[in-house]
Amino acid sequence: MQVDSDTRLQEATMGKEVKKILIDKGLSIADLARITGFTRGHLSGVINGRYKSERAQKVIALALRKDFSELWAPEQESQDASAEHN
Repeated sequence: MQVDSDTRLQEATMGKEVKKILIDKGLSIADLARITGFTRGHLSGVINGRYKSERAQKVIALALRKDFSELWAPEQESQDASAEHN
């Protein structure tokens, strides 16, 4: 599924947290692909915000032993908080 540029930017920003966790755990995209069953290309697209796949996001969170909201919702929450203060 293609997504608009604002959504893609938001997803890419949230993907930075996933990348940080992968580094902290000593995992590569190839490792995550083996764990999740998704291709490296698909995972990269989801993590970098090129593809929107809630299913893949949930599987990534589960594989990394994180709550979905820890990986994919923080940026939206911070944007909502910023909008409330303006």
